[in-house]
Amino acid sequence: SLAANTFYHYRSVASNRVANTWSGTTDYWTQSTNPLGRYVPASGAGILDGTSWVNAYAGLPRALEDCTCPGDTVYVQYGTYLQNSNLNLSSLPGAIVAGGYAGTGSPGDRTNEPTVFSRVVDKYIRIFYGQATTVTLDRITIEGGSLTMPDDDGAGLYFTGNSSVTLTNCLVRNNTLNVEWTEDGAGLFIAAC
Repeated sequence: SLAANTFYHYRSVASNRVANTWSGTTDYWTQSTNPLGRYVPASGAGILDGTSWVNAYAGLPRALEDCTCPGDTVYVQYGTYLQNSNLNLSSLPGAIVAGGYAGTGSPGDRTNEPTVFSRVVDKYIRIFYGQATTVTLDRITIEGGSLTMPDDDGAGLYFTGNSSVTLTNCLVRNNTLNVEWTEDGAGLFIAAC
């Protein structure tokens, strides 16, 4: 039987009676039904599979893609993570994104240092976006989101479509909407949840 949450790589070779040969490779990733921990430091490490600080992902997007089970937790090392595009939290089944970790242990100790998600200067993005999702953000700072189009809302966090969002010990600050006619929140906007 295949082990849960394991990557398998298969190579097949076949030939027919006239010596025509075909070969191909297939990759399989098995899913776990038990919540798993995933690790994100300031830069990736090791084999980048997110299973420990030694083999951590190179960024939050890949860790979020691999959150398939309710209770999956992404442990994020303290530091500032500058984004070129929105961090998509859509369709998560109950993931937890927890910041402030020192980057050692399993998951290890938390520090008093913040885990900050912000934007690259001269990029106009919202930091987090989610639709039809269930997610908890814990000890995360969301700052510097900036939007410029009419009817833009939620430069820091924007959730729609029956989402369930929990913010625990989070700081949402210095997010801006650079238009005069917007009436809604620059830091956080939740619609139809």
